[in-house]
This record gives sequence, structure tokens and C-alpha cells, in this order.
Amino acid sequence: MLGSAAKVFSKSMYENPSEMLSRIEATREKINGNGGYAKAVLIAIKGALDAGFISQTDYNAVKDRIKVKSVNPDIYVPGDEEVKQTISKLQGDGRTLFLGLLYSGLRATELQYLLNNHARLKAQRADGFVKISLNWRRGRKNALFAYLPADLYAQLQRTKLAVNGLKSVLKVRGLMPLKYTRKVFYTQARSIGAPAEVVDFIQGRAATSVGAVHYLDAQRLADEWYSRICSRIDGVSAQMREVPNE
Repeated sequence: MLGSAAKVFSKSMYENPSEMLSRIEATREKINGNGGYAKAVLIAIKGALDAGFISQTDYNAVKDRIKVKSVNPDIYVPGDEEVKQTISKLQGDGRTLFLGLLYSGLRATELQYLLNNHARLKAQRADGFVKISLNWRRGRKNALFAYLPADLYAQLQRTKLAVNGLKSVLKVRGLMPLKYTRKVFYTQARSIGAPAEVVDFIQGRAATSVGAVHYLDAQRLADEWYSRICSRIDGVSAQMREVPNE
């Protein structure tokens, strides 16, 4: 399978990147319907990137549109005690980053994007929280805003540790992996009645149904619900909003 995909999508088969990218897009439904083929295509386009045939922007766009179906989806959601234990064993920037992901519901890459660009990103202040305009669109991953408690956002702007550094710390210590912070956020938000489409908006999932709330309505409702979601997450651990300095 890999050899076949590499042959089909190798740069020698095309006169220019546009031709290659058009071929992938034309067969995307078929590619996404076969997990092995999708993996092979992702490896092939990485080879095209490494060879300088396609740009990083084109590679990112294709990568976001090729979906490798998981045979055994991860449905695990950490309980309150596991979240508390992880927070209690982190200090300084590590704890700040973990809380940043927990309270925002962002993906790890999106929080790092926020940290790298916070000086130029516009932040709107509300009652106890800030809403930062990210406008970072990647296929179905639309991180339009980052919602964070105001005090936590101030701490995040001073962190020196990278998100990948925190991933390593968690792995070495056997603590809760960062990928589960999004699930915890979603679960806590839904537990207090926050509409699924509003939580999806906050977490940067693109609307998939005709009945999904309009963008402006989603933003208004997200603004209304976020403080309540924060209060619910606060309840998971009394330590959460106590973000210590190094």
C-alpha cells in the first residue's frame, strides 16, 4: 500500500504541485475511506514536502483534510481525582500550561500558537475572563477564539516552558496526557448543560450540521456560558485557580 501511494503521489508523476494537490483532493473521499491508504498518502506528501516539491502551507492543508480512521477510538475520559492528582504534582510553568489547556479546551498546538503570538493577538476583556482572537483555520480545526480566565492568561504570557516540554514531563511522571484536557473540558461543560454546538465553538470544532447555531449566535452564547464552565472546572479542584509563580 505504501509503495503504491508513494508512486501515485511522488513528484515525478506531476509537473507542478497544483496538479498533485488537485489529484489528492479529487480522490480524498476514497483516501479517507481507507485507513491504510490514508496513512500511506500522509507519508507520501511528507516526502514531497521534504523534497521541496510542496510548501509547508500546502502540506498542512492536505494533512488536515486526510483523516486516518481509528479502529479503536479512545473514549477514555479522566475522572476528577486523576485531574486533581496531575495538577498537584505540577508546579510553575508546567502547572500554568496544564491549566491553560484545561480552562481553554484548546488543542496543544493551539495553545502553543497563542503563546508564540500573544503580543500581536487581540484580547477582549469580559467579567473575569478574556477572549483572544486566534482566527487560526486548519481544515476542520477552526480555532477562532481562545477563552481563558484573566488571571491565568496573564500567567501564561510569562511562561518559558513550551507545551511539548510539558508533554514530556507528564509522560516521564506517568501523569494525565495533555490530549485528555479537551475531553475533560467538554465533559465538564456538558455536565452543566452547555449546548454541544457552543462547546464545539469554544473548542474550535467546525460546525457539521445545518442546524448548528449561527457564528454570531455561537459567539454570544459562548461568551455567556464560559464563566459558568470555568466555575464548573474550578469545582474539580480547589487548587486550580491558584496558579503559582516559579
